[in-house]
This record gives sequence, structure tokens and C-alpha cells, in this order.
Amino acid sequence: MIYLARHGQTEYNAKKLLNGQHDDPLSELGKEQAEILAKKCFGLGIGIIYSSQLIRSFVTAQIVARILDVNRVVAMRELNERNFGKMTHQPESKIPEFPGKILRVNENSVYFLSGDGVETFYELVDRVSPVYYELVKLACYPTCKRILVVSHGDVMKALEAVHRKVHFLEVLQEGHYQNCQIVPLV
Repeated sequence: MIYLARHGQTEYNAKKLLNGQHDDPLSELGKEQAEILAKKCFGLGIGIIYSSQLIRSFVTAQIVARILDVNRVVAMRELNERNFGKMTHQPESKIPEFPGKILRVNENSVYFLSGDGVETFYELVDRVSPVYYELVKLACYPTCKRILVVSHGDVMKALEAVHRKVHFLEVLQEGHYQNCQIVPLV
């Protein structure tokens, strides 16, 4: 079984700024959220945790690992958030003003699909697909480990699209994940 979780809150999240691959640390609230995430994971039998290399995800994963007494957190570049290009550091509210394609799910959820220097969702799905299949192997054969993947909202959407064998636009239509939200891939 594989579980996905988004990292805890950062100062950029609190200010509604776009992080992308900017390495913003957890806020105090983000650390508390990571502890709550760990408590939600009690009883799931998590045997190993994979994480993005970005500090907000890696520290979230370390907090969860410490509380669950999981002795291994594996950081992978492939699980890093997508590159937001020139949109990095910009307010979320400015997404519709940037050149490129956007997807408005509702008044609270807007995704940019392209733009200057932006890693597209097509590129992101290509990046995370091999990781997903490796995790499935680990979760099923021969160790049957339950895996927690601590990453980022867009990466989670891409992994979920690969898992469900649907186009990423279908998953994006479901809106954003909250900080430290856990999503089982069943």
C-alpha cells in the first residue's frame, strides 16, 4: 500500500506565494502539522518513507519518521515539486495574469499548465512515472512494505494520475491538496 502526503506549511504557503523548487523551510505550524500527520499514520504499518529532496518535504518526512519510529527516509530528486519557472515567488492570485495556459477548477483552485520556464504536467508525469512503478514493486514484492511518500501537491496529482491511469487534467479537476493531507492509493 502506498500513501501520499503533502508537506507541512511553509512561510510561502502562509503568504500564498508560489514555491515551486524554491527551498522554503517549514513554519512552526508546518512542524505541528507534520506531527498531526504522523498521528494520522499510526496503525497504517508504514515501513519506509520516501520524500522530495526539498527541505519542506524532507523535514516533514523526518518528523513523521521519528514519531512512527521508522528508521529510513529516502530523499529522491524525482519527487521534488515541479519547476514553476518565472512564477516562483509570485502570489497565487497572479496566476491568471501570467502568459501560458491555466486551468481554473473553482475560485480557490487555479493551476498553471505552461509558462516561461515552467515544467509542464506532461513533463512532471514523465518524471514521476518510473518512481511510481518502483514504489509499487516495493509495496508488493517481496517485502510488502507500506510506503509513505511525502512530497508536493503537483507531484501528488501526477502520481495519483499515474496510479489511476487517467489524464492528469482529471485529477487536477478535484482541486488542491491541503498541507499534510494524506491520500491512500487504493
